[in-house]
Amino acid sequence: MRLSTLATTAVVALAPYAIEAKFEQIGVPKVIKPGEPFTAQVRVLAAQPSHDYMYWGVRKFDYEWNSFPSPGTVGGKFQKTDLNAVLSGGYYDSIPGLVVPEGTEPGEYALQGAMLGWYGAGVVPALETWWWNVTIGDATSAELVWVSDRAENSRSCVPY
Repeated sequence: MRLSTLATTAVVALAPYAIEAKFEQIGVPKVIKPGEPFTAQVRVLAAQPSHDYMYWGVRKFDYEWNSFPSPGTVGGKFQKTDLNAVLSGGYYDSIPGLVVPEGTEPGEYALQGAMLGWYGAGVVPALETWWWNVTIGDATSAELVWVSDRAENSRSCVPY
């Protein structure tokens, strides 16, 4: 009886840390051409049974009106990705087929992603948001902008 109580307490105490660290880093192209598919590169820290969806959006920096995107938001949603369908389960992985809508004006944007997940046997919900500073331009670049799960540009919400 005591061993099971101790084991349960340990799992409950450590679960938020395992959930928060599902993705270690995500990289997206520094310059993105609207209408052209691109791939986000992912470094996965923890592989555990989960059901995840990532919602993608963009929001332009508006210097004239002093209006800027902020972490924790998604901007104008342009795509939803079923991560279980596209991720292979390795440490280095990718999310292919992302497309910023054609007609998006050139300029400085925040590309934003919100990941909603349900983890483990207890079906614990979690929400992570990610934000990358990108440029919408004439061609998609090979150079990536990386954000870490511990950076200022990411947020995680896990109920305890």
